[in-house]
Amino acid sequence: MLPALIVLGLIVIVLLLAAVGEIFSRFTPSSEHADLEALYGTEDGYASVIANHQWIDSQALWFEGHAYLSYEVIRDELNGRFYWDSFEKLLLYTLPEETVRADADTEYDGAPVFLEQDDTVYISLSYVQEYSNIQVEYFDNPTRLVLQTEWGSEQVGTLSKDTELRVLGGIKSEILADLEAGEEVIILNQMDTWSEVQTEGGLIGYILNSAIGETEAVETTGPYTEPEYTSISVDYEVCLVWQQVIDTTGLESLQSFIDQDTAATTMAPTWFSITGEDGTFSSSASAEYVETAHAAGLDVWVVLENVNHTEVDMTELLTSTTNRTKLIEGVMEELEACGADGLNVDIENLDSEDGDGFIQLIRELSVECRARGLVLSVDNSVPSAWTEFYNREEQGIVADYVIIMGYDEHYNGSEPGSTASLSFVQAGITDTLEEVPAEKVINGVPFYTRLWTETSTELTSEALGMEAAAEFVTEHGGEASWLSDVGQNYVKIEEDGTVYQIWLEDEDSMKTRLSMMQSYELAGAAFWKLGMESESIWDVIADYYSE
Repeated sequence: MLPALIVLGLIVIVLLLAAVGEIFSRFTPSSEHADLEALYGTEDGYASVIANHQWIDSQALWFEGHAYLSYEVIRDELNGRFYWDSFEKLLLYTLPEETVRADADTEYDGAPVFLEQDDTVYISLSYVQEYSNIQVEYFDNPTRLVLQTEWGSEQVGTLSKDTELRVLGGIKSEILADLEAGEEVIILNQMDTWSEVQTEGGLIGYILNSAIGETEAVETTGPYTEPEYTSISVDYEVCLVWQQVIDTTGLESLQSFIDQDTAATTMAPTWFSITGEDGTFSSSASAEYVETAHAAGLDVWVVLENVNHTEVDMTELLTSTTNRTKLIEGVMEELEACGADGLNVDIENLDSEDGDGFIQLIRELSVECRARGLVLSVDNSVPSAWTEFYNREEQGIVADYVIIMGYDEHYNGSEPGSTASLSFVQAGITDTLEEVPAEKVINGVPFYTRLWTETSTELTSEALGMEAAAEFVTEHGGEASWLSDVGQNYVKIEEDGTVYQIWLEDEDSMKTRLSMMQSYELAGAAFWKLGMESESIWDVIADYYSE
C-alpha cells in the first residue's frame, strides 16, 4: 500500500497535467475546417449570392452555366429601370432613345434572357450587366456568385503572412479558408484583434489583425457608364397656367387671358382625357389655339389626365405594354398635329400596385418626347408615405420637369382647413427636392380656396375662386384676420346656427407663398386654374418674376 504522501503527490500531478492540457487546448487554434456546402450551399440548380459584401437570403437560379436572379431582386436591389409585363410576358428596359424588349424567345450570351419557374420570373444576370453598373464573379465549392452594385472607397489590405479565414472572430472558430501571404482582402470591419474581411473569392469571415500588412483606400467605380437621359430646360422661368377645358379648345378664354398682359409663359389646357383602359383618349387639341398662344409668346404644354373618367381601369392600362403604347402613339400624333410644345401628365388617384406601370409610362413617354423635342412635365401630389410609388426620383431623371400640386391640403370630405398652408407648401417643396434637382421642380399654387359650411348635422365644402370668396365674406359681413403661421387671411362667420370658415387665397397669401418659394431657386411656378384668380393677383405674380 502506497504511502499517503505518494498518493497525494500523484493526484496533484494528474491535476496539474489536466490543467496544463486544458490551458494548452484553450489557447491552441482550431484546425477544423467548416463545411462550406453546409454553410452556404444550395440545392441543385441554384447558387448562393454575396451582394455588396453580404450573404443574402435570395438564391440565384443556375441554368446551363448562367446565373439568374428573380425580377423582384433585380428591380429592388440592382436596377429599378427593368420592367416586367406579366400580361404579355415581356421584359422591358428603357434607354434615353428607345425601350428594349425581350420576350420568351430572346437570348443573350447564348441563354434565354428570362425564365419562369415556380411562379417566379428570373432574369439573366449577364443581360442585367448589359445595362447596369454591376460586377459579377462566379465561384465553385459552393456554387456562388459575388455581386457588387455599390461603388466608392474600400479599405484593402495585403496579407503579410499565411493565415486562416474563420467563421467568427476567435481561434476556436471553424476555418472557412486558408489564406496565403500576398493575398488581398477587403476590410469590412476592423476590431481590436480581429477584422471582418471579404476574400478575393467572395468569402466573408474573420482574420487576425496581425496577419494584415499594408492597407490602402481604393476607389471603385464599376465597369458601366450610365447613358445620359437628356432633358429640355426652357430658357425662361416657368409661369404655367392650367386651363381646364372639357370638350372645347378654350380658345376664347385664351384670347381674353392674353389681353390681360400677364407674366404667364406657358398654357396647359386639359385637352387629353383618358377614356379607356385600352389606351383610348379624347382630344380637344387645336392648332389655332397653339398658333394664337405662340403669337402671344406663350408655349403650350397639353395636359393628359385621368380625372374626368374615373371608370377607367388604370391598372389594366398601365400594366399592359400594348395599351401604354397605343396611348403614347395617339398622344404623340395629336401633339404633332396641333404643334404643341410639350406634354403635362396629370394621372392621379392610383393604387400602389400601379406604381411600376405608371413610371414605365413616364419612361416611355420621355423617349418619344425627347425624340420630338417636346417638353415632358409630370404633376405630383406633395410627397407622402402613400405616394412614394409615383417614384419622383426616376421622374426627375427621365422627365424634364416635376410639378408639385401644392394644394388640396384640406379637401371636400376632410376636416376644415387651408387649401395650401405655408408649412404644407414648404414641406412639399423640401421633400421633393430630396429626390429631384431644383432646376427641374415647378411648384403648383392654387387660385382657389374652400368655403366650409358646418351645421349641427353636416360639414360640407365647395371650391371658390378668389373673387367669389371675397364677395362671400363681404356679403356676410365677415372680418379677416391674418394667420402668420398659415400665411393666409382667415374668416369665420356664424349665422343662424351655421358656421362658415374660409382660409382666403388673395394678394397677401400669394405674396407670402411666392416669397417663401424664391429662396429655393425652383424652375418656376404653376397656377390652378385659369378663371379662378382675381385680376389684381397678376400684379403680385409679375413682381415675383421680375425680382
